[in-house]
Amino acid sequence: MTWTLSKRCWNACAPGAICLALCLVSACQSTPHAIDKKNAERRWSEVRGKVKHQLAVQQYEGGLFQEACDTVTEALALDPTRTDSYVLLARCSLELNKPASAQQAIQLAHHAGLQSPALNYLQGVLYEQRNEPDEATAQYEIAHAGDPAQLDYLIAYVESLAAGEKTERARTVLREGAAQVDDDGSIAVLSAYLAMLAGKTEEATAHLQAASALATKNDVVALDLGRLLTRGGRYAEAIAVLQPLLDEPGEVPMEGTLRRVLAECHLNQGDARAAKEALADYAPFHVEDVAAQVLLAKASIADGDMITALTAVTAAEKLHAQDSEVRLIRAILLWKRGDLKTAESMLRELVRASPTDADLRCLLAEVLLDKNDTDAARASLQQALRIDPNLEWANAALARLGQSS
Repeated sequence: MTWTLSKRCWNACAPGAICLALCLVSACQSTPHAIDKKNAERRWSEVRGKVKHQLAVQQYEGGLFQEACDTVTEALALDPTRTDSYVLLARCSLELNKPASAQQAIQLAHHAGLQSPALNYLQGVLYEQRNEPDEATAQYEIAHAGDPAQLDYLIAYVESLAAGEKTERARTVLREGAAQVDDDGSIAVLSAYLAMLAGKTEEATAHLQAASALATKNDVVALDLGRLLTRGGRYAEAIAVLQPLLDEPGEVPMEGTLRRVLAECHLNQGDARAAKEALADYAPFHVEDVAAQVLLAKASIADGDMITALTAVTAAEKLHAQDSEVRLIRAILLWKRGDLKTAESMLRELVRASPTDADLRCLLAEVLLDKNDTDAARASLQQALRIDPNLEWANAALARLGQSS
C-alpha cells in the first residue's frame, strides 16, 4: 500500500516539483562540508606548490638548472596560477639552452591568463636570441613600463635602443629611468658608453668617474668599466681597474673577457710580456677561444717567442683557418721563419681582400725587402702612404731605402 501510494504521489507530481526534487538532491551532494573540503584541498595544493617553488628557486640559485626545472614543473602541477613559477621555468630553460621550452613556458602562462613584466622581459630575451631586435625592444619597453624599479629591464631596454642606433632615445630613457632604480654602477657605465656613442667626451668622462667610485664594489661593473676605458684608448686606466680582478683570490669573473681585454691593453701599451702573462694561464686550456689565441700569438711574436706564437695560431686555425687576422699572423710567422715566398703570397691575398689597409702594405714591403725586391717594396710603401700620408712605418721604411740606394 505504501508503495502504491508513493507511486501515485510520484505520478501526481508536477514537472516543477520534479525539478525541485532534483535540485534538492544536487544540493545534498554540494553540502557545506563538501565545499569546505574542496577549498581545503585547493589551499593545500597551493601551499605545496609554494614550497616546491621555493625549493626550485634554491636549486636555480645553486646552478642546478635541470633539477630546478623539474621541481618548478611539479610546482605548476600543484598550483598553475603562480606567475613566478612560469617565469622560473622559462629562466631554467634558457640556462639549459632550451629556447623552445622557455617560449612554451611563457605561452602556458599567457594561456592561463597571466601577465607580468618578467614574462615580457624573457620574451624580449628570446626575440633577441632569434635576431628579431624590434620585437625584443618592444617587449623590453613593456617590461620596463610595468616595473620601472627593476634595473635589468631598464638596462635591457636602453641597450636594445642603442643597438638599434637610437642613441638619443636610449640616453633619454636611461636619464629618466635612473631615478627610479637602485644603481650598482651599471647605469654610470652605460651612460658613459652612450655619451661616447653620441660624441660627448666630457660627459662620458664624468660618467666614467662616477663608475670608478663604484667599480671596486662590483666586479661586473669594474669589468664593464675596463672595457669602456679600453674602447676609449685609456689603456693605463683600464689596466688599473682590471688587474685587481685577476689578482683576487677565487673565481675570476668572466675570465675570458677579462684576460683578453687586459692583453689588448698591455699590447697597446707596448708591453708584450705582460700581455702574454695575462693569457698564459688561460689560452692553452681554452683552445676554442680564438680571440684569445690570436692575442697570445700577437703578444708572443712581439716578445720574440715564436714557439708559443706558432702553438696559438695553430689552435686558432683549427676553428677559423680563413679568418683574415689568423692568416696575417701565419704570414708573419712564415716571414720570421724565412719562408718568404709563402709569406708574400698570403700577404698579397690579404691586401687584395683589404686594399685600404696601409699596415698590410707595409708588412708586405718588409717581406719584399728581405727578398731583395726593392722596387716592389718601394711601390708597396708608396701605396701605403697614399692611403695614410702620415704613416710612420712607411716613411721610415722609405727613408731606409733611400739611404741604402
